[in-house]
Formats: sequence, C-alpha cells, structure tokens
Amino acid sequence: MLQKLNIFFEQLSIRKKTYLIILLSVTLLLVFFSIIFNVMVADLQKAVVSKNTQALSLICTDLDNYNSTLQAVSSHILRNDYVKKYISSSSTPSDKSALQSQMSRNAYNNTYFNIPLTSGISGFMIARSESDFVYVNSSSALTRDAYEQLAAYTFQKFNPVSGNSYVALPSELFDELNFLCFALPVSDIDSSTLRTGGYLILFVSQYNVMKTLAKYYEDDFTILITDKQDNVIFNTGNEDTPPVYPEESDISGTTIRAADGSKTLVLCNRLNNMNWSVFLQTPLSSVTSQLTEYRLLFFFVVLLIVCISFLMVTVFSRSITRRLTEMTDVINNIRKGDIDCRYPVVYHDEISLIGSEFNRMVDQIQNYHLNAAMQELKQREAELHALQSNINPHFLYNSLDCIRSSALVNNDVRTAHQIQILANMFRYTVSTGTARSETVTIEAEMDHVYDYLSMLSFRFEDRYFVDINISNRILPLYTLKLILQPVIENAFHHGVRNMASGGQVRICGDLDEADNCVRFTIEDNGVGIRQERLQKLQTLLSGSPLSVRDGPFMGLVNINDRIHIAYGREYGLSVESTYGSGTRVTIRIPIITGQGDGSEC
Repeated sequence: MLQKLNIFFEQLSIRKKTYLIILLSVTLLLVFFSIIFNVMVADLQKAVVSKNTQALSLICTDLDNYNSTLQAVSSHILRNDYVKKYISSSSTPSDKSALQSQMSRNAYNNTYFNIPLTSGISGFMIARSESDFVYVNSSSALTRDAYEQLAAYTFQKFNPVSGNSYVALPSELFDELNFLCFALPVSDIDSSTLRTGGYLILFVSQYNVMKTLAKYYEDDFTILITDKQDNVIFNTGNEDTPPVYPEESDISGTTIRAADGSKTLVLCNRLNNMNWSVFLQTPLSSVTSQLTEYRLLFFFVVLLIVCISFLMVTVFSRSITRRLTEMTDVINNIRKGDIDCRYPVVYHDEISLIGSEFNRMVDQIQNYHLNAAMQELKQREAELHALQSNINPHFLYNSLDCIRSSALVNNDVRTAHQIQILANMFRYTVSTGTARSETVTIEAEMDHVYDYLSMLSFRFEDRYFVDINISNRILPLYTLKLILQPVIENAFHHGVRNMASGGQVRICGDLDEADNCVRFTIEDNGVGIRQERLQKLQTLLSGSPLSVRDGPFMGLVNINDRIHIAYGREYGLSVESTYGSGTRVTIRIPIITGQGDGSEC
C-alpha cells in the first residue's frame, strides 16, 4: 500500500505535490487544533463543575440554616400554652377562641408569640382537621374559604407522621398566594398513642427565600428548586425549564442534558430535611463561549494561511514550470537540428545551474561535431588532392592541347574551341595549391560560369536564352569556388531542359547595401518545384550543416552548408518556386575584399 502511494506521489507534477503537502499540513493542523480545543473544553467544563458544585454547596448550607430557623420558630409556637390546649384531645371551643384572640392581638403588635416579622414569616395556621383551624396572616387577604382549601389540601396531600419533617406546599394552589407554606405534623401530647393532632403551617415570604439565593445568582447558570413532588418552587431562569435529575437512583450528582439542539450541564443536591431538590443548570454554550472567539480567530488565520500558501505555491510553481518548459523547448529545438539554441541563464538557482551546465554540454557537443566535420572536410580535400595528383593535371592539359592542335591542323575550329573551354573548366575545377585555392574572386567564378554556358551553347545552340547582369563592383570581391555553376546547372537540367523553346535563365549579382552582403539570383521560367518537395528542400536548407542528411537536392544543400561553415548561418542559399511558373535561387555571401582574410568593405 505504501509503495503504491509512493509511486502515485512520485508521478505527480511539482505543483500538485506542493498542493498535496499543503493540504495534508492544514488537515493535520486542524486535527491538532480540534484535539487541543476539546481538551480545553473538558478542562473548562471541569472548572465550571467545580465552581458550580461549590456554589450549590453554599446554597444548600444557607437553606439548611434557614430550615433550622423555621424549626426553631415552630418549636417556639408549639410551646405556647394556648396552642397546647387547642391541639390537645380535650380541647374545647373556648380554647380555640382564646387561641384565635391571642393570635389576633399579637398580630397588631407585629409579633406572633414574640416572633418578629423580620424572620420572613408572615403568619401561621394550626389545623386540627380540614374544617377546624385557626390562622393569622399579616400580608395576605385570603378569605376563610381559601384557608379551608389550604387545610383540606394539607390533610389530603400528606400522610401525617410525627417528627420535625417539613413539607412544602405548592404555591400554585392559588394564583393570589404569594408565600410558601411549610407544614409540620404535630402530636397530641395528651394522647397515650401520640396521635397526630393536626398540622402547623408556616406562611413564609417567597422574597425572603429569594433574598437568600440572590447572592449566588449569576448570568451563566440557573437556580432551580423543586419539592418532593417535583413542583417548581423557585426558578431564576425560564419558568418552563423542567428539572433534570442526574440519576434515577440518586438525586445528587452531575449530568449533561441535550435539548433543542443544545447541551446543558446540570448539578443537583437534595435537602432531605426539607424534601427539596436544588438544581444548578449551566448551558455548555456559555462554557465554550469563552473559546468561540479564539476558535473563529484560529480558523480565520488557518484560512488566510491556506489562501496565501496556495497563492505562493501557484506563483512559485508557475515560475518553476515556466523555466522547465523553456528548457524543454530548447531541448526540442536542438533535437530538430537547431544546435545554436541555448537556455537563457538569468538567475543563480539550481535550475539556472542545470541550464548553464546544459549549455556547456551542448557547446562541447557542437564543437565536437564541428571538429569532426572539419576533419571530414580535410580528409575529403586530402583524397581530392591525392586523386588530382594521380591524374597528373599537366599530363591532361598537354594531352588536351595536342588534341586541340590536331583539330586546328584539320581546320576544325569548332572542336578546337570546345577543347579549349573544357581544359579551362577542368583546370579551374581541379586546381591545387594552398587552402586559399577554395577562395576565388567573383570574376574568376563568373569566368567559369561563362565557360560552362559556352559548353551548353555548343549542345543546345539557340534553344535557351541566358541573361547575365553582374555588377562590376563585385567582381574584385572574393567568394567560395563553385557556388554559382552548380545552381545554374540545376536551372538548366531541372528547369528549362525539357522545354522545346522559350526557356530563359537570368543570372544577377550586386551589392545588397541594406543587408551589407553580396546577393546573387538565378531565376528560370521552367517547370518549378511542387509544394511538398519545396517544403522538404527548405527544411534541409534550414538544418544544421553538421547533421547527417541524404536524399534529393544535395547539390544545393552542399552549397548552403559550405557557405554556413565558411561564413555563418546568417548567409546561405534560399529557394522560391511556383509549380509551373519557375524557380528563383538567392545566394547571400559576405563582402570579402581580401583572399581568405575575411575582411569586409
């Protein structure tokens, strides 16, 4: 598997590899950030749980203290003689009236049996049955029927037991009820069975309990208190928020509740002596809100880094691929034969170093091929010189002169003239000496052309018209030997030879001052060259003189190669032709005033 991935990666382009590496790096960065963010959320959640647990403990402590206060008040009321007589089994209507009268008188003095109203108790009620009760309340305008319902609710809702357990009555019994009711079952001390003599119900202001909880109130959590029947007594948050129990087996504990697409952290504790459950509910969104800004900032920074990275990679990869493409183009041009093409070295980086070494290698190869071509040329010259030596030109010249003398003795002037022209052409072609024998004046080259045309006139007489226009100012200049006669020979043999009459060949030569060179044109009105053959010829002429070539047009190609090797690729031979209309050959050579010295005008 790893091997396949490695092969896949190696086959990608440089730009794709860079993009893939950036993508993997960003993915790893996001995964790492997610892990760190989850760890931070977990630690923050633990801190919130610890903080809320401490706050819940303090709330429960204050409520327990308040419960102790209520127990003390209840004990104080139950020790009153009037109360004892009323709840005894031997109570009489006069005992009830005396207790009610005593309670009413104390209410005018803002005390209940010396209990100050500042304790949060606004009154109390003692009920022996659902219809037999006494009450006093300084802050409520409830009717006697309402108190009867309250007494009946107490006896029907709760099973009377002895002890100091308080039961919270729901405040939802009446809409107008603005206090909480704590019911305490009381026993008849005159009875041997300690039967329940009724209930002591304390009316406690809700404000007093809220004041106890207010010092713990914070915006990031909700305090919720319920009674034994899960009725909500206090709720500092949304009134519709139901209590959430952490576990069914144990009301105390911690849990996380999911509702409406959000999660809430819930802590709960039970006040057993009051049958109350106290909840602290904190939305987890408030826990993670402290990290939200940092998370958004991180993702923004990551996105910015990704965009900048991709932009930089795009620019960088384009600069690399562009330069590699340039190198590929240079290699393709050299493969096609343009060995003068080189990679442009501009910078000093690794690619430029490779390009510089590549150029140096091509220079060495070019020099090697040039040396090989020069060696081959020297070998051909040596072979030619050896052949010329074997032929012994003086013997040939003397033999031709003897034949010419014999023709003159026999009065055959025409034959003698032909032999003279042939001897001149032969002497010009195979003349030996120094290396400078390859360079002649244009005048000497034209004399050889005239001899060739004279030989053609003996054969074809007046079938063709030859127009020669050579400027006198180029005659003293120098050129390579045998660059005009082969082109003129091509014009006759491939252009106008098969024409019965009307064939024309025009030969012009003059200085081209615009290009600073000598320009020759040989033009015929023959059959011309087909388009596909003309394209092949032009391809051969544009190729390197060091490349190996074979096929037709080698006469013209060899002349072009000789000029390229001697004078450079800015000079040479070009061909224009229209099939059926004729052909024009243009030869461009430099202006050379000294034999072989390469000096120019």
